[in-house]
Amino acid sequence: MIDVIIPYYNDQENISKLLSSILMQTIVDKINVMIVDDCSDVYCFDIADSYRKLGLNINVFRTEQNSGPGIARQIGLEHTNSEFIVFADSDDCFYSVDSIEILYKSINEKPGYDCIWSSFINEQLASNRTMKEQCTWLFSKIYRRSFLERHNIKFSDSPNPRGNEDLAFNLKVLKCCEFDKECHLGYIDDITYYWKNNKNSITRNNNRSFEFDQCICQYVDNMIEVIEWLEGKFGELSQESLVSDMIITLYYMFYHICNLRNEFAEQAEWYARKFYAKVIYKYRNVLKTSTIAKSYCDTVSDLSKSWNTFGYLPNKGIIDFINSLNEWDESKIYDIWKEMSLNPVALESMENNVKKHLMPQDYWI
Repeated sequence: MIDVIIPYYNDQENISKLLSSILMQTIVDKINVMIVDDCSDVYCFDIADSYRKLGLNINVFRTEQNSGPGIARQIGLEHTNSEFIVFADSDDCFYSVDSIEILYKSINEKPGYDCIWSSFINEQLASNRTMKEQCTWLFSKIYRRSFLERHNIKFSDSPNPRGNEDLAFNLKVLKCCEFDKECHLGYIDDITYYWKNNKNSITRNNNRSFEFDQCICQYVDNMIEVIEWLEGKFGELSQESLVSDMIITLYYMFYHICNLRNEFAEQAEWYARKFYAKVIYKYRNVLKTSTIAKSYCDTVSDLSKSWNTFGYLPNKGIIDFINSLNEWDESKIYDIWKEMSLNPVALESMENNVKKHLMPQDYWI
């Protein structure tokens, strides 16, 4: 059996399309749907009941308080028990009537495989571009429950669980498959999911203020949680390439925010420094310029394929930034992050009072 877990919050308008796409699946008799209502103002019990009458195996769990999609998905995991797990968002739909069957057959036909990741259509991009081998999102993938339970892979309970929690979850999956030779992750080219462009979603309405306000906060807290989880599970295995990738993504985020929504620059700077103190400082002696350079090239390539944001990537100071990696310590923080900011007023304030501007003392290693 397959559990399809759906976090839901005030999305009555769209969830019917998703449920209809599940009801039409060729193996609907093998599917259990779990909707986790994240304390919505608009209940979904009536909708669920109407699809139950049509033959869909469906249950609803309502949370006592709104906590975000990551917590909702974790609740869904804890209140289901099928052998396989598929995640879906309430405002999307499955690509075809055999989407879930494709995932199900793929993981069953590959003995020893714990996850299968497929391709999906991104409606936000020109010509509905197909995307595959994406770690960032949970949809278009199938997970073996025994694998998640064996490695205790859960959604983050970090201070900012409302965004990038899907990336954090998948990074744990990826690294378990990398470090544990008994675990296997497979990729298929088949398109199984349609990611719709919901202009009323929390990340896109109000001129995308939530994204610019929260994206770097959520990213930093979730990535710190991932690094600490991996260290606790696998010990002092090298995380150089992962930390390098995180640094470049953070670099891009910071630049993106400072250029497009400068009112959030100070907060972005604070979280960038938090990441430095909790992660980069610890790994400063093993980070290599060549690894950072590769991460930067890979990130630029991925971003140019995935989003129309290439023009916002850092286009100056990056070489100096990379060359300074092996010299990072407390006294170099200002110089390093100066490469990433376009706010002269904020920089002058930092230069005059660097230590005060860093962060609370408890974040220092």
